[in-house]
Parts: sequence; C-alpha cells; structure tokens
Amino acid sequence: ITLTASQLKAYGEPAVRKLTDSAKGAGKVSGMSKAEVDAYIAGVKVEVDAISKSRLQAQGGPVIQEQAPLSTPETSSPTSPIVALEKTPEPVRLIKGEADAAALFSDSTFPIEPADLIQRTKDVIELGFGTKDGGACLAEDFEFIAAVVGPLGREEYLGALANFKLEDAFPDMNPQFYGWSVDPFATNRVMFFSRSVATHTEPFMGKPATGKRLELPPQCFHVDFNDEGLIRELGFYVVDRRVGNTGGLGGAFGYMYGTGNPIPIPECQPYKKSKRFRLLSLIGRVGSSMKRKS
Repeated sequence: ITLTASQLKAYGEPAVRKLTDSAKGAGKVSGMSKAEVDAYIAGVKVEVDAISKSRLQAQGGPVIQEQAPLSTPETSSPTSPIVALEKTPEPVRLIKGEADAAALFSDSTFPIEPADLIQRTKDVIELGFGTKDGGACLAEDFEFIAAVVGPLGREEYLGALANFKLEDAFPDMNPQFYGWSVDPFATNRVMFFSRSVATHTEPFMGKPATGKRLELPPQCFHVDFNDEGLIRELGFYVVDRRVGNTGGLGGAFGYMYGTGNPIPIPECQPYKKSKRFRLLSLIGRVGSSMKRKS
C-alpha cells in the first residue's frame, strides 16, 4: 500500500483514515500481522504530521516537492492493493448552442479577475453608483443608459439622481440584488438582477406619502469597468413587465407610477400597443382564421 506526499497534502487526515482501513484489509488478505499493520500506519501518520508542519511553516512558500511513496520494506508487498484517492474530473459537456465560457475567459486580456470585478461592483453599489462619493467611482467618460433614458454623461447623471431623492421618500427601499456574473464576451462587464421593494412613507416629487408598498419588476443591471476599476457604463432594463405593481416600469419611473405621480409622457406609463401595431395584429389574426377555415 503506497501513498505519495502530494496525496497526503491534498487529502490530509481523511487519506490516513482511508489508508488505515485499506491497510487493515490488506493485512487480512496478505497475512500481515496486526503488529506490522499498526507499525505501518504509525509511520504514515508521522509523515503526515511532518508535511503539515512544513506547510504551516512555509506560510505561502514554495510547494513541497513530490516525495517517494511511503512504504516500509518489512510490510510492503508487490501484491499489496493500491489505495485510490483521486478521480479525474470529467470534462464539462456543453449543449448545442452553448458558449464555451471557460475558453472565452481564458482568452480575456482584461486585468481584473471575475471574482474581484464582482466584488468591485458590490463596492460601488454601496457608494450609490457614485452618488455617495461625489462620483469618484465614475470614469471621466462614464455614461448611464437605460431603456428610454440616456445616454447621460457623468455630471448629468449625478444631477438627475440628486433630484429624485428616492431613499428619502422610501427609507426601507431594498433592491434585493442577486445573480452576479461576469459576461464572458465582455469580461469588463458585470451583470446582475434586482427585485426592488419599497414603502412610500415620506413625500416624493412634491406629493405626500401614500404608505403604498411597491414591488418593481425584475430588472437586469450591467456595469462596465475600465482597467482602473472605474465605471464606464451603467444601465438596467426590465426583464418581465408583468411582475410587480408599478405598471411594468422600473427605475425612477416605476416609483413615480407606483405612487400615482407619473410624468405625463408615454415613456412613464405602462406599455401600450400603438394603433398601427394593434391593426397589424388584427390583420394577422384574421388571416390565420381564414386560413384555418379554408
């Protein structure tokens, strides 16, 4: 029975336990005495302790080189069973049409690692996307872009958010962010979702509090960074307008409509088909009906 140093480092005490069981079984099969098995196990434990001590002392130093298999001439036998400790992971199977994200990430030249970029995104969220740090987290060429608003430059964006004062009107506002990921096709972009909820307990846009509990539809956000970790682009889009009680509207428009204060423009109202689109849909339905009858 043999166990290499790298296997001991990788598996530690569980490897010793597995080796112990295998050694005992080997003793029964090969005729090893109990004393010989116990002596072998004791020797293995000494080697494990030495490797663990060396690892702790190194504290990030070079990896311990591969050592010869641990065995004793007295107890080892060419016919002794080998303990299987590792199983080679099977390659990830991609379905038809699925992008090979791993390959795309490996080809990326963006200097910030995906995990660090996601953490950076969370950091700038806590900074209010630039509203709580005077815009320090925003690049000079920053732009805000949403479904109908934008692109807005850095100063225009900061001025617009300062006018809304959403957190003052909705003190318990909770965006409920989730689903963080880095776009493998644009590795400087972090994408995530929100399912915002808030209660209108303070005046908003000159209107008194209504006490209404708002539930906005799910929205998909994207944040693009430059090499220095500053935001180059921020945007979001509603991904399911049938969810919530704000007429399918997200962002500030959702809060306006949800509290009965919508701006009198089509963009600040729930989606409504145009007359031409409704006419086109009607023609399509009539044509389908006539085709079935014929």
